[in-house]
Amino acid sequence: MIDVNSLWWVAGFLEGEGCFMPPPKSACISAVQVQKEPLERLSSVLGGTVLIVKRTHKNPKHQDAWRWHLIGVHAVAAGMTLYSLMSPKRKTAIRAMIAAWREQKIYQRLRTSCPYGHPYSAKNTYVPPKTNLSPGNRRICRTCVNRRSRAYSIAHKPH
Repeated sequence: MIDVNSLWWVAGFLEGEGCFMPPPKSACISAVQVQKEPLERLSSVLGGTVLIVKRTHKNPKHQDAWRWHLIGVHAVAAGMTLYSLMSPKRKTAIRAMIAAWREQKIYQRLRTSCPYGHPYSAKNTYVPPKTNLSPGNRRICRTCVNRRSRAYSIAHKPH
């Protein structure tokens, strides 16, 4: 459970330093700082990852920086939590991030049913072995396979 003071601190920090990005791949909230400590505090409150961003510019005044980011459903949840505490500009960015995230296709591993609505249960799901041709992350609905098999048998039954 996040305490109220931490929530207000996070909202203030992200209001000034944060970026709410809609997904090309996944929703993301990020912040970049030269000092690592504020980002570690952010990570302790919301989760996420803190990474170093090495200086690429030749100017000696440029320093390495630290980047915190929160991705996917956790970013969406944080955006929803912080929404009422943010400025109108940030609220617009959060709404855009969430709307774009909702439009994404659901990853196969997160789906709970096949495209025809049959549940991916232990009894109804077949996972083919991993081969060079198949990456092994597929799930096959047994009900659909049986239905297709019956339809094929009927269509190709000798008369």
